[in-house]
Amino acid sequence: MSKCEAELRRRLSNRDDIYDTMCWFLSAIDAQACADGGPEPDLSWFEREFLKDNIDRYREEQMRRMTIWELLNGAATEGPVHPERPRIDMSDVADKELINKMVDDYYGDSAVEELVKRANAKRLTLADYAWYVVSQDPARRTNPS
Repeated sequence: MSKCEAELRRRLSNRDDIYDTMCWFLSAIDAQACADGGPEPDLSWFEREFLKDNIDRYREEQMRRMTIWELLNGAATEGPVHPERPRIDMSDVADKELINKMVDDYYGDSAVEELVKRANAKRLTLADYAWYVVSQDPARRTNPS
């Protein structure tokens, strides 16, 4: 039994939240060091099965818990969803339309790439640039009468 297995079993038997348990476990086994090229942790069979059985649920929950700003900045740093597709020139598309096209399967990668270029030109993160675009939209301003 590894040094973390007893605590892992305790958390699971108490029916602790799987996401919180995974966060604790990944920290306890120093998973980031492993991802950065360090040695793989010596895990028991139980720990390996726990990781294998719960990693997809952990990633889904991690995405669900992210704010829109974290998701926007994530889109800017993770690279294209479809790297095999050629990019579409979207330099003449309005900012607001580009933001809407970010989730489009066909235009998404090109829209993100163009928005990142524009954000970099203003020295902003993608999330800050999107906030800037939305806050400058005249349709959002109310006219007190």
